[in-house]
Amino acid sequence: MSTDSDGFFLLVNLSANRYRITISHINYQVYSGDIVIHREDEVYDLGTLVIHPKIHTSDDVVYTATRSATRIENLPVTVSNVNRATIQSRNAKRQRRRFVKKPGFFIQKTSHGGGSANIRGLSSNQILLLVDGIRLNNSTYRLGNHPYLTSVDYQALQQIEVVHGPSSMLYGSDALGGTINLITRQPSFSMDEIQANARSLGRFATADNEITWRNDLSLSGRNWAFLGGFSIKDFEDLRHGTSSGYERLESLSSGSGTESYGIFSMGCRCQARFLP
Repeated sequence: MSTDSDGFFLLVNLSANRYRITISHINYQVYSGDIVIHREDEVYDLGTLVIHPKIHTSDDVVYTATRSATRIENLPVTVSNVNRATIQSRNAKRQRRRFVKKPGFFIQKTSHGGGSANIRGLSSNQILLLVDGIRLNNSTYRLGNHPYLTSVDYQALQQIEVVHGPSSMLYGSDALGGTINLITRQPSFSMDEIQANARSLGRFATADNEITWRNDLSLSGRNWAFLGGFSIKDFEDLRHGTSSGYERLESLSSGSGTESYGIFSMGCRCQARFLP
């Protein structure tokens, strides 16, 4: 059945029994609940039932190649898309691990914690790096591998879009080899009371003395939402085992000659809407 224009519905002539109410809408999460009617003439007021919005994601829709939502099969260029689920499942410490199995694209490992993007043989200032469509580099940056891509915290990303090949018509001459757009997560609204959620992630690895710490906080109301967080990462050289048979490598494993590589990144995103 359907509700009236004000969102109300009335069920009549129900016999004594247990019933399940399911409310569904294409843009909202499904609500399901049980009620028990003991007598046929009994009246129940269920009050206000709240259903929460549902965010639809699709690996087939990208924005970077045309600056508008376009399905991949309708594009004249090759585009790779890494969604949020893939980013989380890989839980990578380096950018390179987030782009595995993407033909024509790889990350050159300039340091153990960092890396420089390479698209079809071009890198550095020959490819454009974007964060939500805002430039992270330009053609005046140095020609050579750099760790700028690593400075963006992957835990804050919703998806990564890579355009293979020139896109200078849309972004300028620095997009000669291609474009990488890092799209950050959007805060979600709450349909009832104000909600607050906090998350913390930590990781430690003995092979390279890696320390990673991520904290984020989300606040949401009916007309406003906030999402922010910061990350701290620190790496040293990848050490060899202590029984390799190579004394030089084993001496490096003991700590002499190691090089520390640290990253600190933070960001926040606010969103508001006005309801009639």
